Amino acid sequence: MKSKPPKKSDRLKAQALVIAKVANISDMQRFLKQLKIRGKGFLIKPNWSNANTFTSAETLDLLLGCLNGDKTVVEGYTAWRNKLNTGLEPRDFITPSNAKRKWKWIREQDKWFLNYSGIEAVLKKHGVEYVNVTEEVWSGRAVAIEKVKKIVERKFTPVRNEEMYGFVPEKIYSLRGRTLISVNFSRETREMMSLSTKNLFGLIPDPARYGRWHGENDALLPQSILDINKIYRSLFEPRFWINELKNRRLYVGSENSVQADAAAAKITGVNPEKIEYLQLASKVFGGYREASISKALKELKSA
Repeated sequence: MKSKPPKKSDRLKAQALVIAKVANISDMQRFLKQLKIRGKGFLIKPNWSNANTFTSAETLDLLLGCLNGDKTVVEGYTAWRNKLNTGLEPRDFITPSNAKRKWKWIREQDKWFLNYSGIEAVLKKHGVEYVNVTEEVWSGRAVAIEKVKKIVERKFTPVRNEEMYGFVPEKIYSLRGRTLISVNFSRETREMMSLSTKNLFGLIPDPARYGRWHGENDALLPQSILDINKIYRSLFEPRFWINELKNRRLYVGSENSVQADAAAAKITGVNPEKIEYLQLASKVFGGYREASISKALKELKSA
């Protein structure tokens, strides 16, 4: 992943890495200032995997309280964000074959989750709209495939499955040009780690993404992650990538998602070279630099 020298533009992005402990709003303000967050409006993608592991109301409250401008939160339904999955071990309920039949139940569970987690109150406090991509796309409120395809393929090679071009809700498309912030609750998972690049995978509308978008033995997962990133990176700029490390009160951020993710992985003791979706992303979006990570860690220790 780091063997090939990055292009000049990627190298500049790779240098922007911030690692900081965040416990209150002053810490968050300092972190975002160092990260040089900017924009007249913001599209924020949290990580609401299940009812036990998710970007918390506290984190969102701090983040939303520090951003000046219109803010929208975007997320999709998952198979596990429901009352059945408040424990450490996820219990499958929604499957690729029954997801649409369970649509009403999934919607009801999402409302339950927003209340249960305290997130509903935080969104109301900051006047932030929550757009659910599953709800929008399943309701037929998505942008035409050809329109998104043209925009994406001006910047990147085509996605593997063109159906994915039809996964952008009209509400989200109307916000293009805003600053995108992927704020991920990062922890070790079966594909080694959930990180800010992978966080956009949740914008694929299908709640049971472990089916056709993971593929057998996760064979399709890295490409699926790369492709949904191509779509949203084509529509939103600048982009910032934040990893909140589980149980550490530590935040890792960068304008280069691979840089932010590699640093978060190293802090956790995971070798980023072994994370397949990061290897793939580095070839398209730019790699990371060991020197930048070492420097940021030294600054954290001396703070």
